[in-house]
Amino acid sequence: LDVVRPLLEHLDLVVANDVTLPGAGFGGDTNAVVLLRRDGSRVEVKLASKREVAERILDEVRSLLPAAPA
Repeated sequence: LDVVRPLLEHLDLVVANDVTLPGAGFGGDTNAVVLLRRDGSRVEVKLASKREVAERILDEVRSLLPAAPA
């Protein structure tokens, strides 16, 4: 993950996954990722269906968007 940290100077969020983990990565129905935020915080998404992982990523992206005007 240290390789990704310099990217966060230019990005709000990076999603990283270790495709060597059993059940994660390509060719399966599950994945596990780490969401790295620009502020240095991280959220680990444990092994879950790819749909659940995608929903967690979208939730994080939504939290970064400005609020819609009333």
